[in-house]
Amino acid sequence: MKKKNNNSKILIDGDIICYQIATKIEEPIHWGNDMWTLHSDFGSAKFIFNNYIKDLREQLGIHEVLIFLTSGSNYRDLIYPGYKGNRKGKRKPTCLHVMRRWLEEEWDAITEPRLEADDLLGIYATNPKYKGSIIVSLDKDLRTIPGKLSADGIKVERITKQKSIYNHATQILCGDSTDNYPGCPGVGPKTAAKLLAEVKPTRTMKGYWEVIKAAYKKAGQLEHDAIIQARVSYILQWRDYDFKTKKVAIWKP
Repeated sequence: MKKKNNNSKILIDGDIICYQIATKIEEPIHWGNDMWTLHSDFGSAKFIFNNYIKDLREQLGIHEVLIFLTSGSNYRDLIYPGYKGNRKGKRKPTCLHVMRRWLEEEWDAITEPRLEADDLLGIYATNPKYKGSIIVSLDKDLRTIPGKLSADGIKVERITKQKSIYNHATQILCGDSTDNYPGCPGVGPKTAAKLLAEVKPTRTMKGYWEVIKAAYKKAGQLEHDAIIQARVSYILQWRDYDFKTKKVAIWKP
């Protein structure tokens, strides 16, 4: 595969790869007399990750990689307190925190206060400075970001501006059980697709927003409820965050 321009980078969702590898290296050990423990060889984790990066570089034809991790806090918690509340109290893989620290120390993984890895991926991918870069992530939320996306590190999909807007509109209506926000009551993927099909594909949310408001009203909710769901589902882009002031530009209809 031919080389991309010098500013192109592989933008990696560090949260997912950390979790996947930390989970993969866990092995149950039976010590006898009903005693079991979980064993993790972190050397194996480093080996798997280094090979993963090697494969990505070969498949995508880009050498430079940037890895992004979620910070401890999240600005969305102030918008919708239940955001990702379903994950609290659940056991994390044994070496997850060690893996994160290693990525920060050895791979200069990038974090920002109150931002998720998704937001940083969206910010960098839409920055003209990094035109041609490819996001690598299994997270469907990244389909709301215009640009190049690879779920498997091999095939690259082009997400147009129109498609990214449509995908965000879908998220507002359907919600996301993984991230614990409900969307519009009674609206699933099929209903959302039917509603949004009434609108001509567009590069702005304006047309879709009228349909979204009507759906929420029919469900006995207010436009304010739709705005909250839009804000928690929106992934930040280049102009939505100031790295100097750490200020987030909250989504508006």
